[in-house]
Order: sequence, then C-alpha cells, then structure tokens
Amino acid sequence: MPATETYPESPTPLPTSVIERSSPLGSVTLRDEFYPLTHKHGRVALRDALDCPTPLAKRLAPGLVPEQLRSAAFIDIETTGLSGGEHAFAFLVGIGTFDNLAFRVRQYFLAQPFNEPAMLAAVATTLDRCTHLVTFNGTSFDLPRLSARFNLASLPNPLSELTHVDLLVPARRLYSHILDSRRLTEIEARLLKAPRHAGIDGSQAEARYAAYVRRRNLGGLPALFEHNSLDVRFLPAFLGYLGRQSTRAAFDSQQLIALGRWAEEAGDPAQAISDYRDAIALGHSPGGEAQSRLARLLERQARWQECIPIWQAERDSSDLARRVHALSQLARLHKRYLKAPAEALSLAIEARDLILQSNQQRRFVLTLPALEKRISKLQTKRRRPHSPTPHHIPAAIPASGCPPTPVPPLRNRALAE
Repeated sequence: MPATETYPESPTPLPTSVIERSSPLGSVTLRDEFYPLTHKHGRVALRDALDCPTPLAKRLAPGLVPEQLRSAAFIDIETTGLSGGEHAFAFLVGIGTFDNLAFRVRQYFLAQPFNEPAMLAAVATTLDRCTHLVTFNGTSFDLPRLSARFNLASLPNPLSELTHVDLLVPARRLYSHILDSRRLTEIEARLLKAPRHAGIDGSQAEARYAAYVRRRNLGGLPALFEHNSLDVRFLPAFLGYLGRQSTRAAFDSQQLIALGRWAEEAGDPAQAISDYRDAIALGHSPGGEAQSRLARLLERQARWQECIPIWQAERDSSDLARRVHALSQLARLHKRYLKAPAEALSLAIEARDLILQSNQQRRFVLTLPALEKRISKLQTKRRRPHSPTPHHIPAAIPASGCPPTPVPPLRNRALAE
C-alpha cells in the first residue's frame, strides 16, 4: 500500500465515499474503489485489457508486451483550465491499476488548493509501482498538465520514467471513417455500447469543483467523481475492445490500411506489407491506396518481381494517376533490368498518350516532361546495336507472393530514371 494510505483517517466535510488521510506534506483526499475483473464497461470486461494480442501491444508502444499491462496505470485527470498555466490545477486525478483479482480505481481529490503538494506526492507514490501509463489524449492533455503541476510544486515528476500508451492514436487511425468524432464518450457509446445518459462533460466538472471550493457545495461532487471513474474504466475496456477486434480479424480494409501506415511510421515494413496484403485480399481499397503503398514498399526492398502483378493490375484502373504511375514503373523496370527498350518505350508512350488525351494535364506537370525525356532516350537507344541477355522476372506471381523461380539479386536502390 502507498505510504499516503497508511495514516489514520480524520473527519472530512466530503461525501462518505471520499476519505481524508494525513501525510507528511498535508491532507490527502481520495476515493478508493475496487471492481471485479469481470466487471463490464459496456460490452467489454475490464480483464479483456490483459488479453491484448502481442502484435497490437507492439503497435501501441515499442517493446510493449501484454504482461506489462498488469503493472500499467490507467490515468485520467480533471483540471480547472484547458489551456494550462500556473492556475490550471489538476483537481481530480483518477488512477486505475490491476490489483490481484480486481481493477482498483484511486481518485485523488484536491479539497484545498494549498494541499496540492500532498496530493501530488500521493499520486507519485501510486505511480512509482507502475511501468506504463495508459491514457486517452494524454499526450496533449493529461501528461503535460500533470507534469507542469509537479514542476511548480518542486516535486520529482514520476511520469517521465513511464512508457506511455495513448489510446487516442488507434482511435483516430482505425475509426475516423465510422465515427462522427473521436471523443471518448463517442467511442464509448458507439463501440463499447456504454452511453452516458446522465453524465457530465469536462466543462461541467470544472464548474462543480468551483462551486465546492467557493461555497462548499457538495451536491455536484458525486457526479464529478463518477464521471472521472467512468473515464478511467473506459481505458482498459477500450484496450480490451481493440484486442478483441484484432484477434477476430474484424478490421475492414480501411482499418488494415491504417494499420499498415502505422507500421510504416514505426519502422516495421514487414508488418506493413502484411497489412496491405490483407487489405487487398478484402477488396474495396479506397483509391487503390493499399496497392500503391504495397508496391512502394516492395520497390524499396528491390522486390520488383512482386511489384509486376500489382502494376499490371493497375493498368486497368479507372483512376488516371494510378494507370500512369503503373505504366511508368513498368517502363522503368523493362528499361533497367529486363533490358527490353522496345517494351519500355511502348509503355512510356502509352503513359504519355493517356495524359495527352485527358483533360487532366495539370495534374501531371512534372510527370509529363519526365516521360518525354524517357521516351527520347529510349528512341535513341533503340537505334543502337544491343543484344544483352535479359534477367528473368516471372510475369505472374502466385497468391503467396513468392516467385516460382529464384530471381538474380538486384541492386538494393530505387530505379533511376
């Protein structure tokens, strides 16, 4: 148990569920509740967060493994100002942790502003036993606000030592196309099926705290504490929901593309390639994004033989830019590696003519001159004697993506003009 929770209780003007305890730095006011692991927030049990699949955990934070979530702190705060500053107190700090067979929610309440150092010290004592932080929009809001309060109180900042997982990131990446907003309550109602029929929002929380400080009005505190507790319990529930969706392969093609982009940004091209292939298998890739991103990654790895079926399919696309890009890439491949200038010239001319015959020439102000230059070079090359043996690259690749015949190693760099 934290040191701030071992002192005798003292009388308090707060509701009976909230207690006040002494500490070396002053009074600490808190509410301490336990929820069984089977407790459901909407349609998701809190314990589901502990079943987070390893691939998803690695996406959420580098090196994160599911076992570490048992020692994570799920944190949400309420403040007196959204813009920060010296007078923007974090007056309620909710911290959820997995404690044996329960999910424990501690809520540290700033009953008097002059007791802030004592409250922050109690928060630090709880966080000292944790290895990770899980928040929703904590990167922009919760962590900067709390860090500022620790600095102003001249106390060590425990947040700087913890790996942070911000669940707003997967919410934005995976659900932007199906949700009206990425607000916590919107996700809670639409995905977890846990609407708050009589809840309060952040601005009302601040008003209720102001009424308590100025007039000792206790009437608004029960709803304030419950609002913060729900926000804390939402965190493991949403994490559990993400894990269930991942395990059941329930993501649609747009979400798989988003996962691929996420993997690219994390420096994991192998995972990104897998995600894009899964998205293509589902179909309905908006604008051919999965195909173009997959081909680009394969190009970077000099896996040209796997790019060929993608580019060949793109030649029949209804999108002019995709058709031109596919023809241009095939032309580059035939010129440099297949040593087939006649075929390269034919492909380049086809790409150029598509542009000239369209009414979208302004979209290709850079592409068209490059194609003209390539055509000129290829026409010159055709007039020269040339009979090298071309490298073998299969025209079609099986669904597995593995070529039936080994391909001679190519230089691992982008094709030059």
